[in-house]
Amino acid sequence: MKLFNILLIIHVGLGTLSLLIGTYILTAKKGDKIHKKLGSIFSYSMLVAAFLALILSSIHQNTFLFIVGIFSIYLIGTGTRYISLKLQGNSAAKPKLLDWFLTISMLIAGILFTYKGLLSVYNSNNFGIVLITFGLIGLSGVWQDIRYYKGLEKSKMHWLRIHIGRMTGGYIAAFS
Repeated sequence: MKLFNILLIIHVGLGTLSLLIGTYILTAKKGDKIHKKLGSIFSYSMLVAAFLALILSSIHQNTFLFIVGIFSIYLIGTGTRYISLKLQGNSAAKPKLLDWFLTISMLIAGILFTYKGLLSVYNSNNFGIVLITFGLIGLSGVWQDIRYYKGLEKSKMHWLRIHIGRMTGGYIAAFS
């Protein structure tokens, strides 16, 4: 069996596991031990599936899978990190190197997706609209992150809103 096929089977298996666990988490009580344990399994499964998406999309060029992989890593990574930042107990977040790495990576990806999308649309390639959309959504997330890291976000529940939004976004990505 080719390496690509093995990686694809693992990718699909982890994506399926994430869908099943994510569906349960969305419908079950939030914040209890089961939610936390299954949330960790969901996060790790999605992160590995997303990294595999980057590898698979490089072996067999698939721009959409690559974009979804980048977004999944960002959404799940930052969605999980917002909980960790909140648990620090401070009113202002104290982002770690990982937080800045995820945010700066999405900043770069968002700029590149938007730029490539604009070039594609200019050259009559409608897939550019997809790139622009993902680019702008990513840049919006970066803006939210920086505001939170700098203590500019005044809502006390901002961290929870972002956690829910990003984890749900990661769940939706599992459908692809």
